[in-house]
Amino acid sequence: MKKIITLTICLLGIIQFNFSQYFYTPASTPGNPGGLNTDSEYPSGSGLPAGWTVILGPSNSNPTWSTVENIGFPFNFNGNPVSQYKVSSTGVLTFSTGASNVPSANNAAIPDLGIPDNSVMVWGLQGTGTNDNIVTKTFGTAGGRQHWVFFSSYTAGSWTYWSIVMEEGTDKIYIVDQRHSTSANPQITAGIQIDGSTAIMVAGSPTLTNVAGGDPTPADNHYYEFYLNSASCINPYSFVTSNRTINSADLSWIGNPSAINYNIEFGISGFSQGLGTLLSNTNPSYSFTGLTPSQFYDVYVQTVCDTTDSSTWTGPITFSTLCVENAPFLENYDNSSFPVCFVQGNDDIFDWTVDANGTASASTGPSNDITGGGNYIYIEASSPRITGDSAVIFSPYINKGSLSGAKLTFYSHMYGASIGDLRVEASDDGGSTYSTIFLKSGDQGDQWNYETVCLDNFLDTIIFKVTASVGDNGSGTSWYGDIAIDNFEISQSVDLDLAGISVTTDSFLVMNNSPFTISGNLHNLGCNTISSMDINYSVNGSATATMPVSNINFLTGDIYSFNHMTTWTPTTSGTYNVAIWASNINGSADMDLSNDTAYATLNVFDNFVQRVPMLEVFTSSTCPPCVQGNINLKNVLSNYNQTDYTLIKYQMSWPGSGDPYYTQEAGDRRTFYGVNSVPRLEIDGGYDGNPSGFTTQEFDESAGIPSFSTISANYSVYHDQGQNSVVDMNVTIDPIEDFNSNDLTLFVAIIEYATYNNTGSNGETEFLHVMKKMIPSSSGTAIPALQAGVQESFNFSYNFQGQYTLPVDANSPINHMNSHSVEDFDNLGVVVWVQDVNTKEVLQSTTASIVANVEENIAASRLMIFPNPSSEDYTNLVIESSERGMFEIMIINTLGEIVLMDNVSVSKNLTQYQLDNSKLSNGMYNVIIQTPSIQSSKKLQILR
Repeated sequence: MKKIITLTICLLGIIQFNFSQYFYTPASTPGNPGGLNTDSEYPSGSGLPAGWTVILGPSNSNPTWSTVENIGFPFNFNGNPVSQYKVSSTGVLTFSTGASNVPSANNAAIPDLGIPDNSVMVWGLQGTGTNDNIVTKTFGTAGGRQHWVFFSSYTAGSWTYWSIVMEEGTDKIYIVDQRHSTSANPQITAGIQIDGSTAIMVAGSPTLTNVAGGDPTPADNHYYEFYLNSASCINPYSFVTSNRTINSADLSWIGNPSAINYNIEFGISGFSQGLGTLLSNTNPSYSFTGLTPSQFYDVYVQTVCDTTDSSTWTGPITFSTLCVENAPFLENYDNSSFPVCFVQGNDDIFDWTVDANGTASASTGPSNDITGGGNYIYIEASSPRITGDSAVIFSPYINKGSLSGAKLTFYSHMYGASIGDLRVEASDDGGSTYSTIFLKSGDQGDQWNYETVCLDNFLDTIIFKVTASVGDNGSGTSWYGDIAIDNFEISQSVDLDLAGISVTTDSFLVMNNSPFTISGNLHNLGCNTISSMDINYSVNGSATATMPVSNINFLTGDIYSFNHMTTWTPTTSGTYNVAIWASNINGSADMDLSNDTAYATLNVFDNFVQRVPMLEVFTSSTCPPCVQGNINLKNVLSNYNQTDYTLIKYQMSWPGSGDPYYTQEAGDRRTFYGVNSVPRLEIDGGYDGNPSGFTTQEFDESAGIPSFSTISANYSVYHDQGQNSVVDMNVTIDPIEDFNSNDLTLFVAIIEYATYNNTGSNGETEFLHVMKKMIPSSSGTAIPALQAGVQESFNFSYNFQGQYTLPVDANSPINHMNSHSVEDFDNLGVVVWVQDVNTKEVLQSTTASIVANVEENIAASRLMIFPNPSSEDYTNLVIESSERGMFEIMIINTLGEIVLMDNVSVSKNLTQYQLDNSKLSNGMYNVIIQTPSIQSSKKLQILR
């Protein structure tokens, strides 16, 4: 991100002041140099566009040279023509193609004797991984072509992408920082080495880290442009602006030690050189005064070495004076670039970033801005950030003189296990001193929170300093620490303003449990502390129940939660509208009536049934934190019977290239909930959080909410030796109360209880309850309003098409028209739930029971096991056989030992046997059924 307080063009390194030397300039805008390469950045063979040629393959456990390659067009390096090069698996490209020693992966500052002469490098990468390839491609037309040497999916802690580019006609060399995993930690030496005593490297080397993020397009790429300068009087470089005020700024640079003075030309940004104001100074700096507030300026600088020798002009270097805005003032950050009048701090560690639609890190940051579809600004806490790092922004100067009273309001989002501090300071003396006016620390939940600070104690013109710091989750991990703000506003304040936020009484109530307590939350948005008030509620517009409250210390910006002393007893079951509000605030009327009242609809029922919570998990085999999420969820659910809950997992298309079992239907469920981080757990459309922190108490709370219908479902699987794999399903809904809604939808999904072919990059080898197909689609089936005692029945059937396919990754998901990803058709299950698609509440759910599993053209007897894997003390065996009589059952462990034997009488086509596996340890077993004439076997896995 371009800083305004500090604009730096770094030309640092080991520079020899002679007649020919390399310099470099960092790109001022993101993207690729010249825009010729528009290809997306994926591994070779796994999404990388066509036309790239592999010159060094993967899995290089030791440093290795590539073959010698041709550039393909005329090119000069250090003033001499070169036509060939070779590249090491450690990130070094050399034009000295006869060099034999390969640079090690342990990079260092350059010049370094381990580097061949005439080399360009992103030294410190490793080509050890199975996806690590060096590939080449030439872009553009003759006279202006670029030859790219692309380190595709190379290794630096995790996957990382860099390129070295040679440009025809200009003889420029570019080092391009392209794409990186959030867990990558590149420590790179980027630069050029001429020989053992002459080199130039990018500032930050040999521990240069990435600027680009995880975007697979060039949109966030960053590059360094190297060029050869043969002038004896070198251009000024490394420009820094500082001490900016509303009408002045200082500019400094690095110049030539032999310079006698510097020519300076400046004017309003965009002026034509030759028409600006001419100045000069003997020192490599200048203090500009008498400038206009909120104005951008361009500056050009030339080195004068003597009366006959001057450098070319360098520029424009752009800076701005500080902004002055008048209240009322609102910044919603919805422009695509960083707001002009909000500037990055100069002495902090890293920058704030404009963002939309979720941050790059899972389980932290917002999924959208406060209004939906816009932008916010945030700090990205992922590597290379560490605990304690901070980012600072300064607001414009804001004049509140036109307001009779003023307040600062904004929305904060502080979600994640590693959230640090968010601090706002204010200054009314031009930034000489600041006072802290807001401070909040730690995880505040996955939500936007409205913050209010009154400003009556400050003079009319104020500047704000906003600091966010990276925290720690208690075990040294900091990347769950993204902090965001939105809608930064200065507006008219009032002394007394109490807003109703929410009614917190359960929305579904059972008549026999009355009377009910009306609960809610109030927000103090006024500038006065509240010591007394009346809290009121009314049901269906009836008489108001009032509760006086006194001797409280309800501060500006705080939330007050209450349980009303007057309980409510409904006369009949039905739907009721409840309103809550406060009045008689400190003995006076509320001064802003627009936000007083919060409303809610309460549903009262005569009867209820036990709720079966619906757990929907968003996860991925490429997500390291998902491992702990799955482990913790399994541990919590081990305390319950499998009939106590319904569980489904959606494999997602990120991080990285995503899970190969991702489907568009899984993506639709992600969109439905607005999920933008994994792992993520949704329960009954109400609970929304990280499964890593899920507890039995939270499960019990979900299960304790009454339900007002039951669902029963069964299914059968028909699978022959050809192409037919059909699942038939029957669902019955039995309402015990009326539920008047036009938004009810029945969702049916086929899951596979356990899959093993999808070995994840996160270390997982087994994935449970994976969604394979939604029936008939992710949109479900609309159902009518439910009426007590009126049964609703539905029948579905789905034929899995084609053959089993394991996609490469989420970029080429299963096409259900011609393939499927079912590993074992005997291991399928069906989950069913009824959901209000408007409120997202799940009314009830169930896991269907298997009725039959039929296979044609098979042996006379077949064994089926469900659930498998089993976490219960009992597992069901279904024996399908045309033979009648006594069958022997044996359970054999991996050592070949018989650990259980029994007999079962088979007298019909399908016989069910309940296997007591309570004494079996976790592991794989072989289950065998046999008679003197037949035998059938199947694997059983015990997982508790």
